[in-house]
Amino acid sequence: MQAPNPNPSLFFVFDFIRNTHRTLKSIDAEKFRTGDRDARAQAQEVMGRNAFANTLVGDTSGKLALLTGGDPTDPVDFGDEIRNRAKAVVEV
Repeated sequence: MQAPNPNPSLFFVFDFIRNTHRTLKSIDAEKFRTGDRDARAQAQEVMGRNAFANTLVGDTSGKLALLTGGDPTDPVDFGDEIRNRAKAVVEV
């Protein structure tokens, strides 16, 4: 029996977003409110990663597949729901 071979683009995006979420959860809200430089830098990092995730999810050119070792002639279609959620995160 052989394990399934996940699409490398899906795996990359999933891992990227999971790590972004982990970083977001690690930010100390009280330090952020008081203007702590490190907490603010972490928040900026999360915002940048969210913007990049939105770009990745919205890609239809095949560049994401090239980046992740997939087939650029068959790019992943994340669907409208995922694209809308990725877009909503950067519009906050």
